[in-house]
Amino acid sequence: MKEVWTTEAKETYLSNIKYLKTQWTNKEIQFFMDTSLEAIDLLLQNPKLGSYDATWKAYKFLIVPQVYLYYEVKNDELILLSFWNNYQKPLF
Repeated sequence: MKEVWTTEAKETYLSNIKYLKTQWTNKEIQFFMDTSLEAIDLLLQNPKLGSYDATWKAYKFLIVPQVYLYYEVKNDELILLSFWNNYQKPLF
């Protein structure tokens, strides 16, 4: 299985890092980055690890308490859709 980053996934990932730079230290930024990559590795091994969100028709996986990774599984691809920051901008 291979990972595919959508434009939105790239933008929201970088947006979360940019936000962290304004609010937190380099330690928290590095933790977010490391945890994100570890989560992607886990999902590549077991793509159904996240919970399916019927409303968004995608899986979601909690990266850190404030950020969910939304993704799809198609054929042999893990398609990263968005890194949703619940704290910065709530989903509802």
